[in-house]
Amino acid sequence: LKNYKKSSHIPESIFRLIECYVSLGLVKQSYYFYKILEYNFPRSQWAKESEEIIKEKKINKNLKKFKKKQLDLKSLKPEDFDLI
Repeated sequence: LKNYKKSSHIPESIFRLIECYVSLGLVKQSYYFYKILEYNFPRSQWAKESEEIIKEKKINKNLKKFKKKQLDLKSLKPEDFDLI
């Protein structure tokens, strides 16, 4: 994501990460990437679809409050993608 910041495929790729994390039962990671998507692409189709998944799977939106700086695509680090 960091190398392709201007790609039109970034919102969908984040959405696909959310889908994968949800299917693996990784609630915290899925919620974190949902917040990133919501912050960076609030009006995208993918933000709306990810919100539906979060609601459908009843992922608790009170898991953690994120600062705006944490949600900016520029601040993503490779370890943010760790599964554990």
